[in-house]
Amino acid sequence: MNVLIVDDDVLAVQGISSAIWTEKLGLEHIFCAYRVQEAKEILKKEKIDIALCDIEMPKGNGLELMAWIRQERYPVTMMILTSHADFQYATSAIKLGSFDYLLKPVTDEELNGALERAIQKRKETQYIEKESKNWKKNYKVMLERFFSEVMLGIIEGNWKMLNEYAKQRTISLEENMRYLPILFCMKKWSDSLKECDRGSVQFIMKNIGYELFQKTADRVVCADIHERGIAVLLCGTWSEEEVQKSCRQYLDTFRESFHCDISGYCGESVKLEELAEEISDLRREERNNVSVEGQIWKKSMQSEKKREYDSFDYNEVIQLIREQQEKQAFYRIHSYLKMEREEKKLDGALLEKMQNDLLQAIYVLLKEVNVQAHLLFEDKESIDLTSSALLTTEDFEKWCLHIIKKTGDFILFIKNDSSVIGQAESYIRHNLDKIIGCEDVAREVCMNANYLSRLFKKEKGVPLQKYINQERIEKAKYLLTATDTSISIIAQMTGYSYFSHFSTAFKKATNMSPINYRKQYCRKEEKMYEENV
Repeated sequence: MNVLIVDDDVLAVQGISSAIWTEKLGLEHIFCAYRVQEAKEILKKEKIDIALCDIEMPKGNGLELMAWIRQERYPVTMMILTSHADFQYATSAIKLGSFDYLLKPVTDEELNGALERAIQKRKETQYIEKESKNWKKNYKVMLERFFSEVMLGIIEGNWKMLNEYAKQRTISLEENMRYLPILFCMKKWSDSLKECDRGSVQFIMKNIGYELFQKTADRVVCADIHERGIAVLLCGTWSEEEVQKSCRQYLDTFRESFHCDISGYCGESVKLEELAEEISDLRREERNNVSVEGQIWKKSMQSEKKREYDSFDYNEVIQLIREQQEKQAFYRIHSYLKMEREEKKLDGALLEKMQNDLLQAIYVLLKEVNVQAHLLFEDKESIDLTSSALLTTEDFEKWCLHIIKKTGDFILFIKNDSSVIGQAESYIRHNLDKIIGCEDVAREVCMNANYLSRLFKKEKGVPLQKYINQERIEKAKYLLTATDTSISIIAQMTGYSYFSHFSTAFKKATNMSPINYRKQYCRKEEKMYEENV
């Protein structure tokens, strides 16, 4: 702890400073000031815990300093040390929160005794402040969690039931209180937020929400109830004008500070037990908004109506893919989306329907050519584009173009049997040390295993599994004659977990054990070498 001595008498300050039991009381620093202004400068720069102050000084007195400290909210325990026993001074000091009032001259024991009590009082105050801060922090977390669970429908029921849940968490509610939920979401992280994970972005969104909306309503709760955003919940009473102003400031803050567009979806005033349904409606509004970002949307009455969509015929698209006209196939989809946008029919529900229909048509096409579609589209790029396809129209078109091009390219690839066989052979050669079967090879070329096996029979004269086994034996032959690697290691290098299995397979293929094969063919090579020499 740090102590500040304020007195215009230099000798008095020196005497008080030397009389304090610095080490015994556990003090770090003793600061000295000879004028009120000098004391203020020290208080602004240093962390002062206890201040010993005279009353009458030139250009200001101790009581004025105490009043200033209270006004500036410095956490300082004040003590008066003066020669004046005036009752009026003592009364004023007590009113201003003075912990003690000492009269000069004061003994060392009296001075340090008073300081010891002040230090103890300061420690108690600090402990209470810390516990209060922790309680407020924990209460805020409990409040956010409770309202998150209500809004997501995790806890549900009438007001009485929800109030019981709240009481269990020491949260007080008012029965007739109204709630206004506002959903803020961003479709994508901007470059300035790409290094942040979801939790960090939502932490930023909540902090800005509290800062901008804290004076808008009686109580404000920010909760992360959306994978790409948060809900700002206004409780009690609010000004519609102030709400709209804060919403615009929220969007402007993210646009200016993080260079990203956030959309806000403002709900209607509801009761606590109606919150989950209201949030569900706002989430639906957010999903359906695939065209415009960076705006505030009022809850639409159309959200509860079932929309009718003109069906899109994918037969022409599929035929164009068959004919290797992928660009024209994509243009058909692009033109349809443009028409729906102009007629104001384009929303997330339509994109979802179109995505399902296109995938179904693509899967049927790939099945016709014995391609396993789920294997073709399991790469990271396909997965990422699929996961974001329904966010915006632009994302959906990127996904469509990717799916159409990948399908067309692969159909062209498999039309050439030698290309498929070549890729399969390369995979087999590079993975002979692993336990691989027909399914693994087929997965590599995204084809049906039975069809690929028949293709091998047609091109290589043997089924796929037999071809794999032959390649293992050929590699083993080479290693036995060209290297001095132990036979047990060669067994592992050719994909056999057990030496006995390797030995049996090798003998079945060559009519010789691996040991005898090495002896015979190594001897032949040595003899041929001697004859050539």
